[in-house]
Amino acid sequence: MQRVLYEIPAVPVGVLVTTSWQRFYRMGSRQEQVGYFRVKEGAINIALFVGGGMGLVRVNFPLLAEGVFLRRVNRFVGLVRCTKGEVMAHVPSSGRMGELLYPGNRVWVSHRGSRGRRLDWDLLVAEAQPGILVSVDARLPNQLMADAFVKGNLPGADLSLIKREYIWGSSRFDFALGNGGFPLVLVEVKSVTLVEDGLARFPDAPTVRGVRHLQELTRWVRSGHRGMVIFVVQREDAEAMMPNDCTDPAFGQALRYGVAAGLEVLAYRCRVTLSGVELLDTLPVL
Repeated sequence: MQRVLYEIPAVPVGVLVTTSWQRFYRMGSRQEQVGYFRVKEGAINIALFVGGGMGLVRVNFPLLAEGVFLRRVNRFVGLVRCTKGEVMAHVPSSGRMGELLYPGNRVWVSHRGSRGRRLDWDLLVAEAQPGILVSVDARLPNQLMADAFVKGNLPGADLSLIKREYIWGSSRFDFALGNGGFPLVLVEVKSVTLVEDGLARFPDAPTVRGVRHLQELTRWVRSGHRGMVIFVVQREDAEAMMPNDCTDPAFGQALRYGVAAGLEVLAYRCRVTLSGVELLDTLPVL
């Protein structure tokens, strides 16, 4: 996949003015081309991806073993029956995921036994419905984004990665992007596993920490900087992304307040197989 950048120096009349990347499609002479545009500082920036998708941004799974989910022991531990018998597996997410982790559902675990670990197994994948796999590892989206930022395969990632786990105010943000060593963009990445009727929703449980991150990012934006929230939907069946107001109205309110102040919001969906997870394309944020 190749990214080609263009810039139109003047904004034509009637063009939607947007500083966030928006997706469009066009058919090239031989293959579909997926593109993105934004209007920034009086010019239209266009990123054109030849061949479609973002398959170069990928994280591979270790060897997985199929199992049956039995019960959630606590927030970070699940009991799974696999070929090795009943095993306690680490659930690498604080989300509820009740639609995925319920007794009898198919899941996939990986043996990660090593010194210093309390549990030898990780629960990494669950089946949402036949043919739809979901990565339940909340750590994985940050790995995908770090790879995308380094490779320049992500709209909005036109700056270099300065630091991970950047502290500003009372919050620790996932990434700081910029140039010359000064953080121009603070980025917070959210892992999304819940999809209802084609709509990806976040969060699936109230998140005081998530609301605080949005409030801090909004303060950062209001001080004259760029801030960005990226929702990574770790499944393929989402058609759009929206805040889960029924579960956490405070998060939705904070997100909309941030957007009104200039906070940029992006959402991506992933293709999940038993070999790994890769970014597919953007989703509209409602």
